[in-house]
Amino acid sequence: MRKPGKFVGGLLVAFLLLVTASSVRADEFNFTYTGTFFLGATGTDSISGILTTTPLSGGQATVIAISGFDNGSAITGLLPPGAYGSNDNVLFFPAAPGFVDVLGISFAVGSQDFNLFQNLSLAYRDFGAPSSDAPDGVTLKSTGTLTVTPTPEPTSLALLGAGLLGLPMLRSIRRKND
Repeated sequence: MRKPGKFVGGLLVAFLLLVTASSVRADEFNFTYTGTFFLGATGTDSISGILTTTPLSGGQATVIAISGFDNGSAITGLLPPGAYGSNDNVLFFPAAPGFVDVLGISFAVGSQDFNLFQNLSLAYRDFGAPSSDAPDGVTLKSTGTLTVTPTPEPTSLALLGAGLLGLPMLRSIRRKND
């Protein structure tokens, strides 16, 4: 004899697992920056990748790692807070009003250091080198837009939910065969 309560309970658990599979990981964010170059350079300034964070409070998180590409070159590492001027590597999600503040998130591409920062909703990217002709060693490279989105949860939870959904059906088939 079938016990509908167990079957319905199994379906409910499977449904909840499938629903939570679409949740997001609060510790990883995809990002893209698209800007227009200054100083006579032409073309589009393009950076994209993943920011790994650790949560703070009030919708803030500290970026603890970065990976991705800067105009086709691999980003080689995150600079610690204070290593590029007074960068703080803080991410705001949802944006309030920007995803980063005026202090920015700093990273390296090879031996060159860069900083992404926002002033209200407009994003900027600058770079600095000790031998730069700029008085403060920092030169504004481009202005553009920064987009940050949470990284979706891995599909393993969806597979687990599908497996759990199939268990009651497997039991039903086995009972019919016995």
